[in-house]
Amino acid sequence: MEEYGKRESDEPLDEVELREAEAYLNSPEAKILGATPEARQLVRRSRKEVEETKRQQAEELEEARRRAEEEERLHKAESERLKLLLEKRKQERIFGAIIFLLGVIVLIAVGTFAWFANAQAQDHKKKAQRLKEKANEERAVAYETNPIKDVSALRNLSAALNLNPRDAEAAKMTRDLLLQGVWCPPAEADVRYEQDAILAATFAAGGTGNEIFAAAGDGQLLQVHWKERELSSVKSFLEPDDQHVVQPGYASFSPDGQWLLIILATPTSAAIGEAAAQSVAQQGAPPSDVSSGQESCKLRTWQWKSQNHTYEPAGVDLEIQPFPRSLITNFTWSGDSHQVVLIGRQSGGANPECKFFQVDGNGIKEVPDRSAQLTRMKIVAVAFSLDLARIAVVSSESKITLIRRDDFQVISNVKNPLPKGLQPNAIVFGPGDEQLTLISWGGIRIVNIRNGDSREPIRHQRTFRDQFMRMVIGPGDSATRLVATSLYGRVHVAQSTHMEEPAEPVVFRGSMGIPQFSPDGQRLLILSGGIWDVFDTMRLIDVSQLYRPQEAPPEKFKEKTAPPWLSDIASAVSALDVGGDGSLLTLETVRKRHPESKAGDPYEAVWKRFFPDDESTHHR
Repeated sequence: MEEYGKRESDEPLDEVELREAEAYLNSPEAKILGATPEARQLVRRSRKEVEETKRQQAEELEEARRRAEEEERLHKAESERLKLLLEKRKQERIFGAIIFLLGVIVLIAVGTFAWFANAQAQDHKKKAQRLKEKANEERAVAYETNPIKDVSALRNLSAALNLNPRDAEAAKMTRDLLLQGVWCPPAEADVRYEQDAILAATFAAGGTGNEIFAAAGDGQLLQVHWKERELSSVKSFLEPDDQHVVQPGYASFSPDGQWLLIILATPTSAAIGEAAAQSVAQQGAPPSDVSSGQESCKLRTWQWKSQNHTYEPAGVDLEIQPFPRSLITNFTWSGDSHQVVLIGRQSGGANPECKFFQVDGNGIKEVPDRSAQLTRMKIVAVAFSLDLARIAVVSSESKITLIRRDDFQVISNVKNPLPKGLQPNAIVFGPGDEQLTLISWGGIRIVNIRNGDSREPIRHQRTFRDQFMRMVIGPGDSATRLVATSLYGRVHVAQSTHMEEPAEPVVFRGSMGIPQFSPDGQRLLILSGGIWDVFDTMRLIDVSQLYRPQEAPPEKFKEKTAPPWLSDIASAVSALDVGGDGSLLTLETVRKRHPESKAGDPYEAVWKRFFPDDESTHHR
């Protein structure tokens, strides 16, 4: 220890020496022998320096560790950044490839769509061209071959314009057809009753020209809802004690819509009546089979009740004796709905029997002496004059007689213009004031009551299929009233003074139809079906075009692309039934669908023809 203290240099003890010195200083010998202050000072200084050296070394190690960790972190970060960069570049390459593939797919899709669209457009053009050619062919055929040729042509042109609106030639043909003819378009889409045959229909008493009631073979009183295209049941005209009734055999509404008569058939008195079709004189009701050996029939009367806006029973049922030898029955009403004649006859008019009824506020009652008189005269058809003064009757011997309505006295006989062997099955007063119209299976003849001159008004309108014919006279005087003639699958409507110049045919569903004018003459209701006596469809027609003066179409016209509403008007006017279910497009729908102004449009004249009061055609 003393040796360490006697060192001449200031060099401190190293760590080994320091441990030896400290061990000595802490030993018992040091307490006995002692140590110099210099030695002790050297030990303390050496310890301090050793500790300082260790501290520095520790700091250096810590610094080295931190640098190593930082370098490792930076290395990891760099590696991660590089990895992310590589991943990003990989994703970018994948995304670029996907974009490229999508671009190729889009190009293929666009090309395919363009090809398909072009192919479809070319196909539409070809179809439109064929339809246009077909329209030309139809217009060129003889009327006898296709009496609805203009209707068919307009339908084809409407379809052609839908396929190719840019076909200016088809547009001009459509324009010419619409402006050169007088058209009676449907006012509503068809309604159809699926449950049973419709026996009779009428315009509601005091209602609008669109409000219709009907009686069905299943005993239901029906009301038409045009917008919903349904016939809803209002009530049944069968009663709980009608257990012996098979079904209503016949129903008939009065011309004013105030009365509904129903013949109720029983198992021993079954009557299948003509479906009632009322004109002002209630002519042309369809036939009704009545089997022989009946005991009796019930004639039930219902009356219109305006406060309830429906029909209700009126009085007790009238028991009537059926016609044992009859195969055909029909009802004929007077124009004021106060009298009605029920006629039963066999085919060809043989063995006719008649029943004359008076109708008043208390119900219906038979007038036996007048029934007997008509039966003795062998009457098969009756008509009441519009002035309510005369009755025209046709016998089974084809004899035409005028009798006074008030006392049933014979006024005169009228020459029958029909060829021998043709039996009139219906007679109508009109269309002129002193004219009668005779209807038979062989044709229709108008005869002058005073001089017997006759003419065949629809000779050029008939075809070989037109075996079923009915004619009804509309309301008004002889100068303004309309006449509707029902033929095979169509109705011709004309002014009574120009019956040889009817409007374009009004088509309907089925082959047979019974027309009926509304009280104001603005609407025509057609009850139709596929076969005789099975009527299930109603179509409401707007005939107001016939009351309007028809302006000549503008002579100067440059062919232009058709506006979208032109094909819609053609579809509506021609009653184009695309779905085959009677869901027709109406002009009112066309008006709402195209509210834009038509002023200055090359086809403006067409719009004004069907919408003369429409503000969209007014020039500003």
